[in-house]
Amino acid sequence: MKRILGIDPGTKRLGFGIIDVEKDKIYLVDGGTVEVNSTGRNDRLKELYNFTRQLLKKFDPDVVVIEESFYGNNVKTLIRLAEVRASVIVAAGEESIEVEEYSPREIKLAITGDGKASKERVAFMVSSLLNIRRPEELDFSDAIATALCSALRKRI
Repeated sequence: MKRILGIDPGTKRLGFGIIDVEKDKIYLVDGGTVEVNSTGRNDRLKELYNFTRQLLKKFDPDVVVIEESFYGNNVKTLIRLAEVRASVIVAAGEESIEVEEYSPREIKLAITGDGKASKERVAFMVSSLLNIRRPEELDFSDAIATALCSALRKRI
């Protein structure tokens, strides 16, 4: 069995999804979103880092999969997301857990067959693939999709 923690990084909300992969079966273990309560940048990063450490200790994943940063129209947002990603990567590194990264396009392609699929389409496919109720929080479904991308691409 392989346990995968998928992370959808955000500066104000972080999505996470944990799946177990056993031969050709995939099971949702847990997931959700965490709202960042801190207001200062350093405090927000510390809060996300500490939350990630708690996830790693509680669920003991074999691998952490995180969405790569992508450049939109706002360089400042890109930098903030890169900082969040770094806090997750450092937390995983401290626990000697492998980190994989996939672009949003790769994740959408693996889950829906369309690299430009909407978040709603991704959520629908996540619910179909795992036979669960459709997640209402799109950050949660994106995190599960990130974990699923790893499982499907590696054909675990």
